Amino acid sequence: MIQERDDIWLNRELYPIIQKSSLLGCLTRLGLFSLVISLIQKMTDINQFDEGYLLAKLNNSLGECLWKIGSPRKAIECFNKCYDLSSKYNLTFLAVDSLYNKARCYLYLLEFEKSLNFFETVINQSKDIDIIKNRYVCGLVFKYYLMFCIYKKLDDNNAIEQLDKLLDSIQLGIKSNGYIYLYLARIHQNFNEIEKAINKYNKALQYSEKINFKQLQAKALTGIGEVHRIQKEYKTAINHHNQSIEILEEIGAKCDLAEAYYQLALTYQEMKEMAKSQEYCDKAIELFEEIDAPKQVERVQTKMRT
Repeated sequence: MIQERDDIWLNRELYPIIQKSSLLGCLTRLGLFSLVISLIQKMTDINQFDEGYLLAKLNNSLGECLWKIGSPRKAIECFNKCYDLSSKYNLTFLAVDSLYNKARCYLYLLEFEKSLNFFETVINQSKDIDIIKNRYVCGLVFKYYLMFCIYKKLDDNNAIEQLDKLLDSIQLGIKSNGYIYLYLARIHQNFNEIEKAINKYNKALQYSEKINFKQLQAKALTGIGEVHRIQKEYKTAINHHNQSIEILEEIGAKCDLAEAYYQLALTYQEMKEMAKSQEYCDKAIELFEEIDAPKQVERVQTKMRT
């Protein structure tokens, strides 16, 4: 399940520098999170494995799926176990990857300072090691995104252009490649660079369809919907939000579903359709409370009062 092999769903001519994928990775991209969790749990208690790499890898995969179905705090516990095992057995990539995943969980929970600290650790630990250079690049993208969230600016105005050039020469993981498009789009959106944002969102969407990555497809649709709302194209925005919600409800990705509900609520709010806005606001808050993300709840409540 964790052995990486050529991906039968991946066009190597289109994506020649992307890494191979494991069975668990393929199932995760298809949105079969509950199945992956069940498969791992059926391998008896994974903490009984003697082999360090296997146990670390399974904890990392379990954490990823728990996060996606709406348990980011349980996911962090799995990433902590992965990191401890990886440090013990000198598994460099898994150690850095577990920190990277944990940083993304804290980002979702809006614990920005904590998330930024972990991303900076990822950057420092991976920048001089070729086999994990992809995590260096991914860490930079998230760092720049977080710097805007915290400080509303970047220290280097040319950072994103330089990062785009760097991406052309780095081998990324199959899923990471899509997330990079997504967060570059969000950075451009934050700086009101709408054309660049929609370009990156569309790249994320096209890429997600090529590799059957349902969660990424939905997140890209949500982002495209946000851009159309900014441009006052409300019907198009609603169409994209509804497509995203349909996918996320199907695969049970509660964390992203809560965000999709919230973005749809904002769109209806701008259209002055307050009943529909409140309906999706309530749905978002209910899920964020279930996920135990109090800062997300506060974010929704604050924005909807304006």
